[in-house]
Amino acid sequence: MVTLKRRARYIDEEKCTGCALCVDNCPVRNIIYIEPEKEEIILSAEDVEKLTKITKEYKNKKASLISLLQDISKAYDYLPENILKYTSQELDIPLSLLYRVATFYNAFSLKPRGRYLIKVCVGTTCHVKGSPMIISALERELGIKVGETTEDMNFTLETVACLGCCGVAPVMMIGEDIHGRLTQAKIPKIIGGYKEYIKLNKEVIYAENKD
Repeated sequence: MVTLKRRARYIDEEKCTGCALCVDNCPVRNIIYIEPEKEEIILSAEDVEKLTKITKEYKNKKASLISLLQDISKAYDYLPENILKYTSQELDIPLSLLYRVATFYNAFSLKPRGRYLIKVCVGTTCHVKGSPMIISALERELGIKVGETTEDMNFTLETVACLGCCGVAPVMMIGEDIHGRLTQAKIPKIIGGYKEYIKLNKEVIYAENKD
């Protein structure tokens, strides 16, 4: 048997005795990578049906990640973790890539949002005309801070760079509705209107179910 006094730098096939000492002393090892088993994502039949309709539009279209995430966000109002994992496996898209895109754009949220998303413009014009005071009034009225959602899941408060309505600054958007020329005094009445609408809708649904 040949005894190696120092690490072999190469293998001389003519002198090899098959002792495997060179393997033991090799500074570089071939580590076998075993592909981890795919995590089983359990979804409801409703979710599977909903996602099947969405994902079939994006087979072999990895360049359309933003549109894909927009469709998922529209269906769920945010991007649930289990839904992203299922989509990743279904379309063979790295989950890390989906998260990278989802966290880059403010339009996407990884946390549940309220029924009404309140976006307060903090652009230069709105800031000069009092948007910080409008934000403070909203925080008092809703009992939350910017980036948070009310406990009843009715309102989420966020800020945006610009809503494109500088002529009626300061401005905020609630759902699809634009509210301009805001003052702190107007906030309770505006929010109260949405709360009343939510309450009436719940009463109508309750009455229909009762019948």
